[in-house]
Amino acid sequence: TLRYRCRFESCEETENGIVATVIDTASGVRETIETQYLVGCDGAGSAGRRAGGIALTGKGLLGHAVNMFFRAPRLLEICGKEPGTFFVPVDRGGVWANLRIIDPANALWRLMVNETGGDTTIESVDRAAYLRRALGRDLAVEWVDINVWRRQSVVAESYGSGRVFLAGDAVHQVSPTGALGMNTGLGDAVDLGWKLAATIQGWGGPQLLASYDRERRPAGARAVGSATQFHAAQTGWGDGLDTLDEASDRGDALRQRIGDILVNQVGREFRTMGLQLGYRYEDSPICVDDGTPAPPDDPET
Repeated sequence: TLRYRCRFESCEETENGIVATVIDTASGVRETIETQYLVGCDGAGSAGRRAGGIALTGKGLLGHAVNMFFRAPRLLEICGKEPGTFFVPVDRGGVWANLRIIDPANALWRLMVNETGGDTTIESVDRAAYLRRALGRDLAVEWVDINVWRRQSVVAESYGSGRVFLAGDAVHQVSPTGALGMNTGLGDAVDLGWKLAATIQGWGGPQLLASYDRERRPAGARAVGSATQFHAAQTGWGDGLDTLDEASDRGDALRQRIGDILVNQVGREFRTMGLQLGYRYEDSPICVDDGTPAPPDDPET
């Protein structure tokens, strides 16, 4: 049963299950729901994680970014660019943003600035200036939305406690570099889903649910670590970018070098088939090792 406009407030574990308290935010009515297990898929600020007293570990805050959404029909044609879906603006400050098509049918784009500082607010963002810097020109667009967000690199110390389990952003907060967050969350749901079904239906052994943490926490840490490395690859470009926009042999050579870096270094975050689908459960108590050597863990394969 889907319950809309309801908020989880707390839960208590009993001998045979969970008693959760929820509130209907429209009516203000509180009620309790009794269940055998509870799964917190409630995002980075997970109330389920806090209720279980589960801490987050890792590098923590990587920075503050801003997303700006706008509609701009014929944007690429106006800018003289070939059709594409993802563009990386580079100037004398190095890589500082990316421009992505969100909805081609409605000409909806997103400009994401990698770092804006902790004191940035929606009201303080100069959208026109950022867009001018990205496009190299002034362009009248229809601004749709804007949000400021925190880039995190953390994994939960545990994927559950007792009869309460956690999945998705509640247990791993992944930099979007590499786009690993959604598939990692889906992997959690698939792994935990069949194990809960097996336990409730009676054909899962008493230690089956414990294997969820053993399998998925290393996979989550792998995704978080890789995405953090991809983010780091967008910095540290070195000096000497002052001739990047020069119409000269030096400018040509520098642009060629930067292009190679974009493809080989920054481009790694788009070659992630091995990260998305190539995780393996080395220490799982329910996977039997056949004694053969593990294949290389190649992020691209």
